[in-house]
Amino acid sequence: MTDEEFSGRIPIRVRQKEKNFLRKIVLAVMDLPQIDLIKPLNLPDKLEASLIERYHLNSFKAARRLERYLVGLLREVDPAHLEALQHLIDDPQKMIDQIREQVEARVNRLLNGENPEITDFVNDFPSVNTQKLRQLVRNAKKNQGTNKTASYRDLVAFVSAFYP
Repeated sequence: MTDEEFSGRIPIRVRQKEKNFLRKIVLAVMDLPQIDLIKPLNLPDKLEASLIERYHLNSFKAARRLERYLVGLLREVDPAHLEALQHLIDDPQKMIDQIREQVEARVNRLLNGENPEITDFVNDFPSVNTQKLRQLVRNAKKNQGTNKTASYRDLVAFVSAFYP
């Protein structure tokens, strides 16, 4: 056989290295402290749903079967998504800190702004309970100068529920 006949095939060793690399990514994603951290990565729906499903499996055989399926999905994924997953695996605390900063910035905008900020929040998250949000903002504004921080913590918890 000539080299021309093999030009379309990938050598087995290369495929095995790729499979092992992708399997390590899948296993590392399963060890994340919060599986919700993959949501901001905008992965394909099928891949994201399968990763979340893997997180909830208890059966070893089912988990291994799904891992093989995930490796197949990852082979077809855009390299940018693989790179984003790799960054998440390398430093999940960085992603958690970024989400926390986004929540705090949003809460500060809600407290310092007027009605347009609340309207923007409702537009960004249509499923929000608007009445509860307005009440929490009003209570947090009222207690802003005092030592009472419970209303601020309640507002932060409420807003953070809408972020992954």
